[in-house]
Amino acid sequence: MPRHNLTPWVAAAVCAAAVTLFLSGLGRAQPGTETDPVVSLSYLDKALALSPVVLEGGEDLKVACGREIALLDGSCRLSPPEGRCWILDVSGGEVLSGTVEMTVGHVYIPICDAGADALFTLQARQSSTVAIPGGTGK
Repeated sequence: MPRHNLTPWVAAAVCAAAVTLFLSGLGRAQPGTETDPVVSLSYLDKALALSPVVLEGGEDLKVACGREIALLDGSCRLSPPEGRCWILDVSGGEVLSGTVEMTVGHVYIPICDAGADALFTLQARQSSTVAIPGGTGK
């Protein structure tokens, strides 16, 4: 009776099992660990830092397109520059045009086709506090 050599088949099966286990282990790896950060901690600290700013009545603050603005207390209005500009009320889920009377607790994002250099005007109608993630540069 001819003798069959099973050693190559056994070796191939063991290799296939090892590759399968290795690949399934990669699927369970957790991104964002200390050794594999998704983003750097210093970037998050800077980007998410809230910089509360107190504005006196009548005081203006220029805000660039794309910056988030939250009215914490008081009364402010946000006015767009000339051109095709809008204000996104993230909390209310609305896209607004023209000058907006801000609501306490709402987050707004000014948007403009005029380019990244366009500045919106935030004007305090009375003593007010606003928060702008990443700072104001003021």
